[in-house]
Amino acid sequence: MAQFIGVLIMSGIYCFPDQRFFWMNTTRVESISSTMSRDRFLEIRKYLHVVDNSNQLDRNDPDYDRAHKVRPLLNI
Repeated sequence: MAQFIGVLIMSGIYCFPDQRFFWMNTTRVESISSTMSRDRFLEIRKYLHVVDNSNQLDRNDPDYDRAHKVRPLLNI
């Protein structure tokens, strides 16, 4: 899980339109692609949910939190 979270943090630094670009031959990012396979990363991302999306506020709400989906992890 630590590696998965590390890949998420590192992927925030780069401006690729899709996370799959980190594992492609032409746009490979070694620090990410050597940590875990693309398929393993996508499988964890598919099933791991930290919060209930139905509780997320509308973007126009003054209390909207851009980090809503990861706020529990940030609070830890």
